[in-house]
Amino acid sequence: PEPKLERLSPSQFETVAQRVMSEHFDATLGPGTVPSVRREFGLVSADRRIVGETKYCSRLRDDLLPLADFSMIAEHVWFLEKTDARYRFLVFGNDGQVPLMWLERYGNLTGDVEFYYLSDDGRLKRLASG
Repeated sequence: PEPKLERLSPSQFETVAQRVMSEHFDATLGPGTVPSVRREFGLVSADRRIVGETKYCSRLRDDLLPLADFSMIAEHVWFLEKTDARYRFLVFGNDGQVPLMWLERYGNLTGDVEFYYLSDDGRLKRLASG
């Protein structure tokens, strides 16, 4: 049998996401702000043309919609849309079903925010692009 992959903790996920998304965009990304929005974002390039956030999702039960996660995703999308960045994105970890469920319901509202899923083994998959 295949060895079981260890789950990343939320802080480990943020570290891996910073590395993978920096490679993906070929730019160093880290915490930062943009002039048009008074808020710190998790993944910002030095020239502020790339702005993103990480979201470590967890679902309590399979039969419930993750409403808290849904609200947080909507908030992230809204803030990202207020930036003047050329590339705006969310990268999700842990439970890939949460962003897919959100996109199924609200995908028409994403504007130009890209959605990615980052698996625990570091594989990046684009879920949607605005």
